[in-house]
Amino acid sequence: MTCPRIPVEDFCKDPAIWTVRLSPNGKKISFLAPWVERKNLFVLDVATKEAVNVTPEIDCDVATYFWKGDRYLIYQIDSSVLRLDLESGKASTLLLADDSNVALVDDLKWSSDEDVLVAIPRPGADVSDVYRINVCSDELTRIVVAEHPDVTNFGIVREWIVNHAGEVCAAISVQGNNDYLLTRPGPADSFKIVRRMDFRHSIEAQFYPYLFYTDDNNGIYAIARTQKHRNTAGVVVLSAKTGRQLRCLYHNRNFDVASIGFSHKRKIVTHVSFHDTKLQHKMLDRQMARIFTSLRALPSDYVVEILDHDAAETKFIVLASNDTTPGKYYLLDASDNQNHKLTLLGDIAPWLNEKPLAPLKPIKFRARDGLSISGYLTLPVGKKAKKLPLVVCVHGGPENRNYWQYDSLYSGEIQFLANRGYAILQLNFRGSIGYGRSFWTKGFKQRGLKMQHDVTDGVRSLIRRGIADPSRIVIYGKSYGGYSALAGVAFTPELYRAAIDCAGVSNWLTWLRDFPPSDPLYPQFCAKVGDPTKYKGRLEAVAPALHADKVTKPVLIVHGEKDQDVSLSESDQMVAALQSNGKTVEYIKVPNEGHIFARQESKVAFCKAMEDFLAQHLA
Repeated sequence: MTCPRIPVEDFCKDPAIWTVRLSPNGKKISFLAPWVERKNLFVLDVATKEAVNVTPEIDCDVATYFWKGDRYLIYQIDSSVLRLDLESGKASTLLLADDSNVALVDDLKWSSDEDVLVAIPRPGADVSDVYRINVCSDELTRIVVAEHPDVTNFGIVREWIVNHAGEVCAAISVQGNNDYLLTRPGPADSFKIVRRMDFRHSIEAQFYPYLFYTDDNNGIYAIARTQKHRNTAGVVVLSAKTGRQLRCLYHNRNFDVASIGFSHKRKIVTHVSFHDTKLQHKMLDRQMARIFTSLRALPSDYVVEILDHDAAETKFIVLASNDTTPGKYYLLDASDNQNHKLTLLGDIAPWLNEKPLAPLKPIKFRARDGLSISGYLTLPVGKKAKKLPLVVCVHGGPENRNYWQYDSLYSGEIQFLANRGYAILQLNFRGSIGYGRSFWTKGFKQRGLKMQHDVTDGVRSLIRRGIADPSRIVIYGKSYGGYSALAGVAFTPELYRAAIDCAGVSNWLTWLRDFPPSDPLYPQFCAKVGDPTKYKGRLEAVAPALHADKVTKPVLIVHGEKDQDVSLSESDQMVAALQSNGKTVEYIKVPNEGHIFARQESKVAFCKAMEDFLAQHLA
C-alpha cells in the first residue's frame, strides 16, 4: 500500500477541538475550537447537546481558560484576562496587558467558587507576592496572602503550594545548585526551610503542578528523587513540618513517574503515569481502577488519559490517542456504578485518516560507550526498510524526550515527513528525561560531545542495518535539536547531506551570556551546559558558529523574530559565520512568532520550506 499524498495544510491545521473541561457540577463542557479562523471558547450543555460560542472573537485567539464555579469562565486573550458571566453573557476585564507578568498560582477550583490566587511582581524587584482575588466581584480587590521570603536566606520562589483550605503554606525556592522546600504551619506564620535538595535529587522541576497536600494538610505528595540511591523519580509523601520523606507510594526502577492522578474530593493519589515505549498507568485506587477498566471499550491501540472531572468525580474528560492521530475526546459518565457511559465529544483532527499514516516503532541500540539508547523509527508507508532517505529529528530541551504519540505540538511533522517518503529517526539521547537521574546527568556538559555522539551512533546503526541510504541523510531539529543539527554538519559533515535548524543555539557562550548571573537558575544552567569561565575552551570547541568553516553541506535556518527562549542573534551569528566562509545557507526569519510557532500560516510556510529543501537535497 502506498500512502496518498496528504496536503501539508492538513498536518498544520489548528485542532477542531481541544482543552476540554467540565464545569464543577458536570452539567456543561467547555472547549476551544476554531471560529472565523480564530480560537474561541465554546460551552456544551450536556443535557441538550447544544454547543454555543461564548467568546465570538474575530481579531484574537482565546489562549487559556478555566472554570470559576459553575457560572463564570476566566480566559485570556493576548495579555488580558477576562471574566465571562454565563448567566448574563457579559464579559469584563479582570487584568489588563499592563498586568501581563501576573501568574496564576491556583484557580482554587475545589476550595472556592469565587477566589483565585495570583503571583504579582513587586515593583523594582525580581520576586512576586501572592494575592487572593475575588474574580466574581465587580470591584477587583487584591489581598496579600503570602509575601516572598528574604531572598538572601531563601532564594527565589518559583512555585507556591496551596493546601486544601486554599492557604499558601509551602513553596519551592531555588538558590545556586540547591532547591528548597519551604513550609509554614499557617498563613500568619513565617516560612522556614525544611528540606534542602541538590537540584539533581530534587522534586522534579517539570512536574511542579503535581504537588498536593495530604487530606490532613500535614504531608505533601510530590514526584521526587528524595533518596540519593534511588535513580528514578517516584511518588512520595513529604512531611509538611520537617520535610522528611514519610513514605513512598510508587517507584518504578526503570522510568520516572511523569504525572499523578489526584482525587480532590477524597484527597488521595489515585494513579500514577510513566512512559515506557508507550504511556503506562499504575492504579493506586480501586475506584479509579474501575474507571480505567471501563475505558477498555476503546480500541486497544490507543493510550488513554483522564484530563478533567466534575466535583462529584462521576464524570470524566478522557483523551484517547496514538502515534497516528492526535486523538479523540470522550465524556465518561460513571454516575451509574454498574453502567459507565462513554460518549464521543470530538475528534481533534477529523480531516486526518489515521489508517494510511505511519506507525512509530520503538528501537534500541548501544552507543559507543555501551549506554543503551531508546527511540522511535518511522518508515514511510509502502516502502521497504532498505536504503531509505532519512531525516534525523533531534528533540529540543534537551531536557525533554520523544514519545509514542502524534507530534501535534510540532504540526504533525513526523507524519508529514513520512508521507513525503522519508524515514524518520527520533532518539532519546543521554540527557533526555524520563529514564532516571543517571541517564539525565550523563548529558551534563556533554552538548556537542557524548550527547551528539549518541545521535551519530544512532544514524550509523541504521546505515549498518541497511535501512538508511548513507548518501541521503538530513539532520533536523528545533531549539536544542536545532543546535544538534548545526553540530551535525559542523563536526560530522561526512554523515549528512544537509541540515535544518529551527531556533537553535549556535554558541553556548553567547546563549549563557543572555542569562544574567543573578538569574536564580544560572548556576544550574552552568552545571548542565558548563560554566562559561571554567569551560570556555570546551564550549568554544562545540559551538557551530565558531566552526562554520568546517560546514560543507547546505543549511536551512528558520527562526521566529520574537523568540524569547533562544535569541534571534543565535541564528544571526551562525548565518553571518557561514556566509563569511562562503557556505550555502538559506535563512528565513518568521515575523510575529516566538520559540514555537503559534500561527497556522507560519506552520504551513515552515513545512513547505522544509519540504522544498529536502526535495532538493535528498532527491
